[in-house]
Amino acid sequence: MLALPSGKIYIDKLLVDGKYCSTASTTIQLPGQVKKLEIIFAVSAWCKKENLYIDYALNNDQWIRVDMASGEPKINFSNLSYGNYNLLIRKMNGFGTNNYSYTSVAFTIATPFYQQWWFRVLAVLAVAAIGYLIFRLRLRGYDLKEKKLFAMVEQKTRDLNLKNIQLEKNDQIKTRLISVINHDIITPLKFMHYAGKALVEKKETIGPEQQLQTISEITQTAKDMEMLSSQILNWIIYQNPNERMQKEEFDLHQSVEMVFAVLKFPAKLKNTQLQNNVPANSVIYQYMEPLRVLVYNLVLNSINFTKEGLVSVQCNIAANTLFIQVTDSGMGMTKEQIDNVMSDEKVIAAANVNNKKGTGLGYMIIKDLLKMMSGSLSIKSIKNNGTTVLVSLPLK
Repeated sequence: MLALPSGKIYIDKLLVDGKYCSTASTTIQLPGQVKKLEIIFAVSAWCKKENLYIDYALNNDQWIRVDMASGEPKINFSNLSYGNYNLLIRKMNGFGTNNYSYTSVAFTIATPFYQQWWFRVLAVLAVAAIGYLIFRLRLRGYDLKEKKLFAMVEQKTRDLNLKNIQLEKNDQIKTRLISVINHDIITPLKFMHYAGKALVEKKETIGPEQQLQTISEITQTAKDMEMLSSQILNWIIYQNPNERMQKEEFDLHQSVEMVFAVLKFPAKLKNTQLQNNVPANSVIYQYMEPLRVLVYNLVLNSINFTKEGLVSVQCNIAANTLFIQVTDSGMGMTKEQIDNVMSDEKVIAAANVNNKKGTGLGYMIIKDLLKMMSGSLSIKSIKNNGTTVLVSLPLK
């Protein structure tokens, strides 16, 4: 006759991922993320394994027969999700209805931290923070782009304003040059033309004294035009933006001597003495040719407004700055004339000692050169008591 084991079922061991776990408590607490759960049990009496019938049901699911061929009776679960579980085990004690012994095991697999409500809240907050950070970074990027664009627009506006100012200045200069060419060049040429023609055609009726006076006037007019043309050419050269000036070492005393050599004839006609008070061997590092043009215009202007007097040039160096002073004993200037000279919008055109009105190009060239050389200009003068012009130039 077939004999079946009787008695209760006992939980012998509980292994979680191969590690022993206590079964003392009513509800066994297991950690989250359990990969393998093994429940090994025993019964009070034994018989042949083929006569041992054990079933289990998890959370009131269908009954599953335990495979007894593997050796000791055990139940395996793999990768159970978190939550509460109730494992019901039954053993058949004999034949008949409901002839079973039962035991149950309650266990709970802890909820993983990433499934906890607080983690979800933190995750939402983190995503929100990251989103806000990205938004702020993009907003900052847009602000930087906007600022750069605004700066570029401002720079372009400033450049356009400077170009407009330069264009207006160029228009004024062109107008001034047209006036100079029309009046101060064409008019003397007409005089030389008609005076020369009269000497040729009417030499029989013109006395020797009048002929000599006419020739002297033609010679002086040609000299004035030569100087004016030289001024215009100098101004045009240094107005060219492609004209690159180079600093070099040179002797300032000798440069002044070269200027005096060119201007000695007009000074002699005015019976004016030229005096070079720049010490010999005064070697400086500056723009040689522009500085010579600047001194030339200052001395020429003094000669034009001085008769039977003195024009002197001297220099001084202090705090890495070169000071060049041109002094004359001529007609001097009023405060209004000085203001006109120093103004960027006006160019002085005063009558010289011969009652001829100047073109004003001399001071225009001087001021343009000083801008290019980062220099400055100051004028002290008393009407009918001479003028002193002081030019300051950086040596570094």
